[in-house]
Amino acid sequence: EQGLVRLEARTAAVRGKSLRYEADQDCLGYWRSREAYPEWAIELEDGGELQLGVTYACDPSEAGSTVEVRVDGVPVASFEVRSTGSWRSYREELLGSIHLQPGSHRVTVHGDKEVGPLMKLRRIELRPAR
Repeated sequence: EQGLVRLEARTAAVRGKSLRYEADQDCLGYWRSREAYPEWAIELEDGGELQLGVTYACDPSEAGSTVEVRVDGVPVASFEVRSTGSWRSYREELLGSIHLQPGSHRVTVHGDKEVGPLMKLRRIELRPAR
């Protein structure tokens, strides 16, 4: 798909403690600290309106946290982590559209949960809005 930017868990730079890549599920897991977050550097040839989506898993016992997506340090979307049925059941949630200029950007994802697992993050996607 032309213009699609897919930020995969395996390509994230991991900041903070505990958060790590889990190869068996192709996700970022063990997210147990507010200070931990993944970061991606992206380069956009074309700017404009982009649909923001996130693919994650969360066990019913840990649902309810708030997660924020930031671009260049500025919050662009937030969502409540919902139960997906289990830690191995992933779903994509569309978070709305954002406007980005062409060029280099830094995308980060931050949770508000201080103790216990936040979610398992598989990917963030930016698709041209139609």
